[in-house]
Parts: sequence; structure tokens; C-alpha cells
Amino acid sequence: MFRSSHPAAIQPALPATTDTAPGGCRQPACRLVRGERETAVRVAIVVASARAVEVCALFAPSRGPACVALARQIAMYLAPVACGLTLTEVGRGFGRDRTTAAHACMVVEEKRDDIAFDALVARLESRLADAREGGRK
Repeated sequence: MFRSSHPAAIQPALPATTDTAPGGCRQPACRLVRGERETAVRVAIVVASARAVEVCALFAPSRGPACVALARQIAMYLAPVACGLTLTEVGRGFGRDRTTAAHACMVVEEKRDDIAFDALVARLESRLADAREGGRK
């Protein structure tokens, strides 16, 4: 597979918009657009608040610290589980490949053997599912 270190090759082009993600983040990857990116941003906001990381860090082209990488993996796991995205859509939404999304899902599934981690993921999943149905927690 061809990999480039050029930022344009890592993240898909985003249409110009003046909207920003809730919380006022103005990073290009956090600007609200339609489709999978918007869903990814909504999931990332929920996960970032629970894991005490910056939302925009979840969309950074680099892996980042372990706490950010795990938060991103949780978000990539929850996007198909709680929001119904395909792994391809999850990858595009987070500016990564679908195989990265699949790997994130495997990592989170393995970590769910830990009772505290499982409770966190279940809580986040429930929160996202309720929001998807129109309710708010």
C-alpha cells in the first residue's frame, strides 16, 4: 500500500466551511461537514470528554500519546457499533484507512475483558445510541 507523509495524502480534503465543532475547535479536521465526518466528530466529542483528551487530537494525522490513540480507537469502535457506520466510513471520518478502523475495533473488543473498561465503553455506547434515537442523556 502506498503511504505518503504529506498531510494532504493522510487526510481527505474537506470542503470549506465556517462551522466549527462544538467547543469552538477550528482545526480543519474538526469542521463540521456532512456524512461520516460529522458522525465521527459527534462520537469524538463524547469520547474525548470521557477520556479527558482534546477532540482535535483524535483527528490528528499522527498517532499521538497512548491516551489519545486509545481514545481514538474507542471512538472508531463506537462509530459502527452505536452509529451504524461501515468501517470504510469510519476510516474516512477519522482520516484513516478502513483497516485501521478494523484494528481499532479489535483492540477495543480485547480490552473489554477489563470490567472497568467495559463499563466505560458500554456507558459511551448507550449515550451515543440514545442521542442517535433523538434522546439526550
